[in-house]
Amino acid sequence: MTIDQLTTIDKALLEEAFTRKNEERYPEALHMLLNLEVKYPDIAVLSGTIASCYYLMTRYRKAEMYFRKTTVLNPASELASRGLFHSLWQQARFTKALEEMDRYLSANNPVRTCYRITLEELSVMQYLSSRQTAILSKYVTKYVHTQG
Repeated sequence: MTIDQLTTIDKALLEEAFTRKNEERYPEALHMLLNLEVKYPDIAVLSGTIASCYYLMTRYRKAEMYFRKTTVLNPASELASRGLFHSLWQQARFTKALEEMDRYLSANNPVRTCYRITLEELSVMQYLSSRQTAILSKYVTKYVHTQG
């Protein structure tokens, strides 16, 4: 299902929720979005926006849940995948975050992705353990050095 299939009233509610999110009124936007989700549980844009609100409110576990749902509804969405990656990363679940990145990049074109930037930024960070650095290095080699 897509947002085009919403009723006129529900489209207006969704637009108002987007406006409130953009105004950083996340709890209000989230309330509206969760009410819409009851009627439309299978719209990726809706679950992705709910995830984004949770993330911006630093509720990373809830954000993870909704970004994961969004990646199931739309596996090719880089935005949803990166949201899931960052939600996991914020919870210090680095290996799971990198596994999600690998899932997305294995199924999509790794040359044309924002993940390249993420990998390049992460590869210079100093706070990772030696195990996490080794795991990250595998992905940097696989998706940055060999593709670019």
